[in-house]
Amino acid sequence: MSAVPSLGTATGLLVDLGRLDDLDEVAALCAGRSLVAVRTARRVGDRLLTMRRRPEPAALAGTVAHLAGRGDLAGGLFAVALVAHGSEFGWKTPWRELLLGLRRHPDADVREAAYTLDMS
Repeated sequence: MSAVPSLGTATGLLVDLGRLDDLDEVAALCAGRSLVAVRTARRVGDRLLTMRRRPEPAALAGTVAHLAGRGDLAGGLFAVALVAHGSEFGWKTPWRELLLGLRRHPDADVREAAYTLDMS
């Protein structure tokens, strides 16, 4: 009998193999699974660092806005993991506004994660 991969393993693989264009579907898989959402969000942030070709800043900002707009834990945490890279752009528009929006997110855990990012 072969082992069935866990949801966390599956979502991690989807992030590792993707181009960050499937994060909406990955976030949906994490619905109702807080620990999976947290671990997968960490993978999202790591994936951005390891991509050979990073998304254009405007496309990345659009992804952050879309994920944050889902209003759920997974989408919000994925958005926080991505918006953390706003420091690379000097927290210029739209990064500052995206982070401020995440600090007003409907999910308290997303708000808390957003407040851990320093814009100085």
